[in-house]
Amino acid sequence: MTAKHIGRYRLVREIGSGGMGKVYEVYDPVLRRKVALKLLLKSNSNLSISRFLREAQSTAKLDHKNIIKLHEIEKQDDGQVFYTMDFIEGESLSELLKTKKLSMRDGIKIMEKISRAVYYAHVKGIIHRDIKPGNIMIDRYGEPCLMDFGLAKELEGDATKFSQTGVIMGTVGYMPPEQVEGKVQTTSDIYALGAVLYKILTGKVPFESENSVTMIYRILQEEPKRPREWNRKVPKDLEAICLKAIAKDPQQRYENAGALADDLKSFLKGNPVNARQRFLPLKLAKWLRHNKNLAIIYALTTVILILTSMMSVLLFFPHSSTKRVLLLFSYEQDLVWDTQIKDSIIKSFEDHFVNVDKHLKIDEHYMNTKKLSSPQQIQEQVKKAIAKIKKYKPHLVITADDNASGKVIPAFFDTDIQFVFCGVNNDPKQYNFPQKNVTGVKEKLLIDQTFNMLPYFLPKAKNYIVVVEDSVSAKIVAKDIDQDFPNYDKKATLRSSSFEEWKSFLKLYEDDIDFVLVPIYLNLKDKEGKLVPAKAVMKWILKNISKPPIGALGFNIEDGALLGVVDTGSKQGKTAAKYAIKLLTESIDAEKLPLTDIGKGELYINTATAKQFGVKIPNWVYQYAKLIDGN
Repeated sequence: MTAKHIGRYRLVREIGSGGMGKVYEVYDPVLRRKVALKLLLKSNSNLSISRFLREAQSTAKLDHKNIIKLHEIEKQDDGQVFYTMDFIEGESLSELLKTKKLSMRDGIKIMEKISRAVYYAHVKGIIHRDIKPGNIMIDRYGEPCLMDFGLAKELEGDATKFSQTGVIMGTVGYMPPEQVEGKVQTTSDIYALGAVLYKILTGKVPFESENSVTMIYRILQEEPKRPREWNRKVPKDLEAICLKAIAKDPQQRYENAGALADDLKSFLKGNPVNARQRFLPLKLAKWLRHNKNLAIIYALTTVILILTSMMSVLLFFPHSSTKRVLLLFSYEQDLVWDTQIKDSIIKSFEDHFVNVDKHLKIDEHYMNTKKLSSPQQIQEQVKKAIAKIKKYKPHLVITADDNASGKVIPAFFDTDIQFVFCGVNNDPKQYNFPQKNVTGVKEKLLIDQTFNMLPYFLPKAKNYIVVVEDSVSAKIVAKDIDQDFPNYDKKATLRSSSFEEWKSFLKLYEDDIDFVLVPIYLNLKDKEGKLVPAKAVMKWILKNISKPPIGALGFNIEDGALLGVVDTGSKQGKTAAKYAIKLLTESIDAEKLPLTDIGKGELYINTATAKQFGVKIPNWVYQYAKLIDGN
């Protein structure tokens, strides 16, 4: 290699670079043409050389108009390795999306062709593993080309030997859950195709975050927003195609990339798509609109099927085709907890009902009792909530937290309105729950699950103390707090709402413990009897106590506690929605559904606190925990 040549090729310009090598536009004087040359950097390891060669070998097996064509591979005497391929004059899909030069329809045409190219690669035994807009080039004629098979895996042979433990192969934003966990199959590429489609439709990837760790958590644990939530111009058929492609369960995705391409083609032609879960009469009606000569033949069949469909809906909703549902929240609309509950309920409804807008009329009411917190203000909000229910006349009400549940629901005992509560901290028996028309989801402290996680973070820890406020809420969960845990020795417990007593107690035992359990501290008072903000309590502990605090509720870890397995609004909402769906569809009374809880919680970790106390976070945790940075 010289400053102006690589082998026989004359350098024109550098057009790209990455961790493994650089890509140049070069001129081939023998064949008198421009080609692209990918050069492996000399500093790369043997493993990188193997990957580089594998990319060339994988690409060489493929001969498809929408896949980059490889010309030759060469290893020079000085050890320099490169290969040449078609030079595409145009822009990447990524660049087109950034500059907004691409219409939605043109984007769909591109994805149909790329999907067929991916299907061809799969038939040839090659999984791409890194499909993203940056790896799709659009030439000057508008023809797309799939590039960069550097992470490609062969379906046969020992291709897995190139994987490394703890290394995630691919681009996280376009990666399916199974690939994050180190597994890959042809449906992994289908997810990536769906993620690119999502980007075309919304301008976003399915899951976004400022860091890849949080994004991985969301890929594994959360559901993406529907494209129409970002862009109302996205047709419902197209949204259905996209969501089927990026389904978390690989078995729920398209069987192969060809089927995805076929659905995209059907959409472009205005025909029904397989992804859209709807009644057969609607599919048939759409088909008939594009095949008018057959309309008479199918008219009678269509009428029969429509009537059958109407009967099935009436049977499904015996009293009315539309059920009124009220979501009643104790707190404010912008509270993260309430948002999690609402989004989870709506998502569960959308997943279950054929047409939420048709079958359900959903309204929301917020009591705002975080801000309006005096007894008189709360009572006023209770009256307003009761009046709302009487006026709205819902078939079902889902309540969140104690004020909405314990103070409003009793006004409707023995009525025809069904109630499902969630997020209740107090013992449901305190509110005379359950009733014939009342059931729900209890919130609980998952301290046992938290202690099961401690050995991974504090492997030498043994001794601890408990500090908890003296309140009704704390007394209700006393059984959870007071239990003994194998391999741990509880030295003492303080129940007090005096912050000064907390400080003295913590200092007294500081040298004898490895950590302190701090589950509830919302009602601590200072010397003057003023309420001490929860964040100020945790801030004092972090500053003045040399042992890490362990939490039991989500806000504990957000305030600065090291970790905790917690009950979340999302899981409360999802569990409540399951009960609500049963009540709406099976015509049973709430008392038939026993009071329940979420079961397994979610691990929260405060990374700033981990750093402060020198706690190492295991690599596997990053894929499953919610990481909170800062306190």
